[in-house]
Amino acid sequence: MIRCNFKYFFQNTLLWLFFISLFVSCQKEAVEESVVPTETITKTTPLTSLIKRIAMVDTNKDNIVDKSSFTKINYPYSVLVNNVSILLNSDADLQLIRTNLNQHDDDDDFVIIHYPITITMYDYTVQQIQNTAAFNNLIQQCVNSGDLTKVYGVNIQYPITINKYNAVKQKLSSTQINANLDLFNYIKDLNSDADLISIAYPVQIVTQNNIIKNITSNNDFEDKIEYAIDNDNSNTQPLLTFQQIITSGIWRITYLSGQYDNNLENFIFVFNLNNVVVGTKNSNSYNGVWAYTTQNNFKNLSLNFNNQPLNKVNKNWTIFEYTSNQIRLKNVAGGGNPNEYLYLQKL
Repeated sequence: MIRCNFKYFFQNTLLWLFFISLFVSCQKEAVEESVVPTETITKTTPLTSLIKRIAMVDTNKDNIVDKSSFTKINYPYSVLVNNVSILLNSDADLQLIRTNLNQHDDDDDFVIIHYPITITMYDYTVQQIQNTAAFNNLIQQCVNSGDLTKVYGVNIQYPITINKYNAVKQKLSSTQINANLDLFNYIKDLNSDADLISIAYPVQIVTQNNIIKNITSNNDFEDKIEYAIDNDNSNTQPLLTFQQIITSGIWRITYLSGQYDNNLENFIFVFNLNNVVVGTKNSNSYNGVWAYTTQNNFKNLSLNFNNQPLNKVNKNWTIFEYTSNQIRLKNVAGGGNPNEYLYLQKL
């Protein structure tokens, strides 16, 4: 199902009416004090997903061992490095592995994990792994799921405050978030259909270069996170080029924000090498044109269809992230309006 923000205007209007009613009400019930939101988002809004990825587990420190951004091996455990057994009790012990691997340039290095091990996934779940086959199978499942891993280079300075309005219960609440785990679970537990949230700005972040920056709006937050995705070496792009990825397989829309309608749902797309893109739904196919360009270090994907409703995605989209099975596109709306997003997933 395509996730769209058709209810954006209605939700914000409802929220403001609720605040007005609180102001003039003579109810005796105590209402938690909170900042009146000016920008609301939901669980499925792109910014919410990006912030959730900031709050994920740091799984990159031990990549020299598990070679995975989905998992972190819990201490203590041991490994065999070039026939030398090494016991690891903390992150500092990972240097013992690096030292061993760097001793000779002309040897065939290997790192073998001694099982069983306990791992923490990027989403804070904990699992016991009994052998190499089980571990490899788990990683492949993560890759196939299309899940995106932690965003590095943006560290939130806690505490922060998030205001929430539940449209079904007509209940307002304000929560102080004190750590990444708290933030991850808060977002995970949101109700996609009922909860509207608003971040109490300003929020401070620390960048990869240890520079403190103040975030003052949703668009500002999006821009800082997407910049980190583009510029942090921890967020590696796939080995294939964008053109190779998009012309391989069949794609569908999984998220679309802006003034769109459900007529775009269930379309599938094939991007051909001759820059013709074919959108198909219910055996009806429509041809359009796609083009990949780069300008000022930005990667862009332009789409152009003559037929409705596909012509509603006609834009020169900025490619802010892609993997072998996901493509995430953005259009800067300008004028303080919410940015538009288009997400594609390979079938």
